[in-house]
Amino acid sequence: FDGNPNSKWYTNVNGATGWLQYQFPKGDMRTVSGYKLTSANDAPERDPMDWEFQGSNDGTNWTTLDTKKGEIFEKRRMTKTYSVSAPAAYNAYRLNVTANKGGAANSIQLAELSFTYADTEPSKESKK
Repeated sequence: FDGNPNSKWYTNVNGATGWLQYQFPKGDMRTVSGYKLTSANDAPERDPMDWEFQGSNDGTNWTTLDTKKGEIFEKRRMTKTYSVSAPAAYNAYRLNVTANKGGAANSIQLAELSFTYADTEPSKESKK
């Protein structure tokens, strides 16, 4: 998220699962058509291996847009690109990691998570 592959998001909560969420400003919705993950600088056993990429408009109910199992980052600071097969506009997106690569690691890490947008600018939530 910070554009710097030398920094990382790291869960130090003694668990091989966890999530990373991004929420747009209130009322703004974006259509994400793809996303990129960049592995961190060390400890490949902390890499996400299984996950769900999800969208939400209320932060409580999540729609799974993409599911991956058995993904491996072959090297450090490697960027992999993924597609969303049925993009739709959401206010928040989350990477819900259900397993890391394993080993003795009880944590997860990523250098970067970035989005590819199908829309050119945010749409506003419709008021009902």
